[in-house]
Amino acid sequence: MKAKELFHAQNGELKHKVRTVKDLIRFIETKENKDVSNYSIFLGAGASRSSGVSTAHELISVWMRELYERYQGEIFQTSDDKNYGNDHNELVRFFEKEHSSWFDASNAYSSLFERKFDLAPQRRRFVEQEVDGKLPSIGYAYLVSLVENNFFNAIFTTNFDDLLNEAFYQLSSTRPIVCAHDSSVHSISVSSKRPKIIKLHGDYLFENIKSTLRETESLEVNTKDKLIEFCKEYGLIVLGYSGNDRSIMDILDYLIKNDTYLRNGVYWCIRQDDEISPALKNLFWKERIYPVLIDGFDEFFSEVHHQLLPNTRFLNGYKESKQQKIIQKILENRESYNSEYITKDITYLEFESERQDFSYSLTEDLDMPDDMTKLKTTFRNTKKLIEIDKLASESVEDAYRMAKKALNEENSKYLKNKILQKLINFSLQLKEKDDYDKWVSLLIELDPYKLDFHKVRFENINNILERYTSALGLLDRFMNDSDYYNYIIGLGLDTFDSYKDCKSNDFLDEIDKNIEISLKLNPSLENIAWKHKIRLLLKKRSLIVDKSKINDINKTVYDFAQKAKRINSHDVNF
Repeated sequence: MKAKELFHAQNGELKHKVRTVKDLIRFIETKENKDVSNYSIFLGAGASRSSGVSTAHELISVWMRELYERYQGEIFQTSDDKNYGNDHNELVRFFEKEHSSWFDASNAYSSLFERKFDLAPQRRRFVEQEVDGKLPSIGYAYLVSLVENNFFNAIFTTNFDDLLNEAFYQLSSTRPIVCAHDSSVHSISVSSKRPKIIKLHGDYLFENIKSTLRETESLEVNTKDKLIEFCKEYGLIVLGYSGNDRSIMDILDYLIKNDTYLRNGVYWCIRQDDEISPALKNLFWKERIYPVLIDGFDEFFSEVHHQLLPNTRFLNGYKESKQQKIIQKILENRESYNSEYITKDITYLEFESERQDFSYSLTEDLDMPDDMTKLKTTFRNTKKLIEIDKLASESVEDAYRMAKKALNEENSKYLKNKILQKLINFSLQLKEKDDYDKWVSLLIELDPYKLDFHKVRFENINNILERYTSALGLLDRFMNDSDYYNYIIGLGLDTFDSYKDCKSNDFLDEIDKNIEISLKLNPSLENIAWKHKIRLLLKKRSLIVDKSKINDINKTVYDFAQKAKRINSHDVNF
């Protein structure tokens, strides 16, 4: 029977026992001591499914087909009119009828596992191959964060994989105690604040994994005692576990009969389409055992995390290369999640991933913005600048084509500015005069009141007098900008030096007027117009024919310097 039938809101046999995720979050949050958790976590194989580890149900289906072929000497034939569920059920009936001496439908995984692999080392190697290289899903990241914030402290698991410990190692500075041997379990203290991971069936790294029917019928003594000890202090939240191990189910059945254990209850999280075994159904009828319908392991912990830690930034500032692999795996699986919380956090992870792919200086002062889509686009397009530069070192022509394409695709003024500056540089190298003028015009269109954009045009005018004359044409636009006046002052003085026809006092007097305007707009000694004034006076002195008048210029220079001294005698510019 599927969970959605058993717990159906209208006619489900056990509808009265169902609790919601929000109910459970409220129970988790209500603690007598903020540093002590109310619940331990119990994880089964389903918790690792989104990390790429096959579930027991998936392996059962594969092994039944393979063993059918071994025993029958032929491949199991799937009829066109049969669906996957019917095939599975037909194979179960076959093994129940033909191999009832060893096949147990209530624990098909363990009975098939023992038949599929003859020896314990073979089983261990299979498990190692199955879990090797797998990376924690986003649900483990949420769980680690919740443990760090004291919502959970002990995690029991029947899984052989190392995903939980890997998540702690890569995503947290907290180091849990990991017990995979019965001999090491007895030393764990229930009251210890350090997180604990207790592997009930062992670890794939060791030969002592418990996977066959006989092995899973009972827990080792120390492990069993420790599970019972924790259940006295805490409630239990179960995820990804079908309840097919007699060793676990017998203990829970025993504990739930005793009022001194599991006082905070057992909340068994299951999905709508999960099959409910007869043993688990019977357990649900007991007091203090409640089913909680969830969308999945990742979705459950995403909701718990966002409700209990609403202002905690998720996976902030990740740096380690393996951590980035985990996060990249999470991003690749984004379509498989069904949670607005996960969608929100994955959007943030994309933001972080994009930001760390290019210069820190571009983003060091940015916070996560509201318009994430716009910023992600900006980041992706900024990568193009790096790609263009890299290509330019190999072929300017190819880089030029890429830059033109990038310009057509970009809407950001900031990035258009950067791309146009590259296009201007490339067109100069390629001697594309018409293109150069076009790119400069587009650059100026971005901001007609940005002086630096106009300077790009002026600096390509080789004739200094023509350059000076062209710059004077912007006087009306920049009449209140001291930087503009300093620019034309510098051009004017260079023109005086370069052209004999300009070597006159009248020419210098026109420049002097602009110096006075610049100093009026910005009297600070940081204004380069102070130095331009001295430079201009020395040029005036060079024009003097009557040597008796040189002292007049020298006095003017001295008086001007004294004016600067009165502003700040300690300024290096004075």
